[in-house]
Amino acid sequence: MSTPAGSGARFPHDETYGPRAAATMLARHLPADAVDQWLAWALPALRLVPAAPHDEVVARLGGDPDLPDGVPWPVWEGHGPLGYVGELDCAALAGAGVAVPASGRLLFFFFDGSYDDFEGVVSIFDPGSAAGSRVLHVPQGVAAQRRSPPDERVPRLREVRCTARRVLTFPCRELPVVEEALERLAGLSQDDRSAVDALTDALLDWPAEPRHQVGGHAHAAQGPVEHDVAEGALRAAGAADPDREAIVSEVTRWSLLLQLDTDDALGAMWDDCGTLAWFTRDGDPTVHGFAWQSA
Repeated sequence: MSTPAGSGARFPHDETYGPRAAATMLARHLPADAVDQWLAWALPALRLVPAAPHDEVVARLGGDPDLPDGVPWPVWEGHGPLGYVGELDCAALAGAGVAVPASGRLLFFFFDGSYDDFEGVVSIFDPGSAAGSRVLHVPQGVAAQRRSPPDERVPRLREVRCTARRVLTFPCRELPVVEEALERLAGLSQDDRSAVDALTDALLDWPAEPRHQVGGHAHAAQGPVEHDVAEGALRAAGAADPDREAIVSEVTRWSLLLQLDTDDALGAMWDDCGTLAWFTRDGDPTVHGFAWQSA
């Protein structure tokens, strides 16, 4: 798993989910040596929250996109237009430790299935469905116009402008690096292992919903999201049924770019209260992987 080079130091901490709060939470469940191990696994992230008038805006979720002339609205051929879900301001995120271009905007689109009564569903098991997710980079200075979806059936989210707060995020316990380290941790009694199970439950609510996030560990509702992205990438490359070893190896190449949660303020419901997650591979801002999970 890639570790971000920075943590967006100019953005303030969300103290509820910062390092001190994380250490306190871990200490409620684990012995001291295990607390240190879990803190070592933590990755900083930028939590996207609604911006106040004085806040720096780093993302615009929902609304309609500003697309350059000549750039067509993304379409999944045979299914229909994708829905616009939001954009990141790349320059505003400079130094935040995420693989974004140095300037311009990244626009995110997703085909949520409601357009064609869920005849088309984006799935890691169907490489052809990868066209149901799209990330577009609009360079700085390129003229763009606000554009509505080409079909009124395309879902439209309410617009929310977001700033960022720094938080710590933790990996899914089922990631191999965590599973293996838990086996190696000395001195864990059966009671201690039960405490790890309790911690796993606590982390399901860390941080609280909605979990809109740039960088860090993806929130896992049904196992490691990173595994889904890695498996999808291997299948797209021609592996019909990639084995666990190949998936574990591929996971190390991917790092979270943007995670969007189900959110009443946006009017967004991804399947059953799920999340969308876009990843970059090997730190390359032009290569993206996608996965989504239901809660």
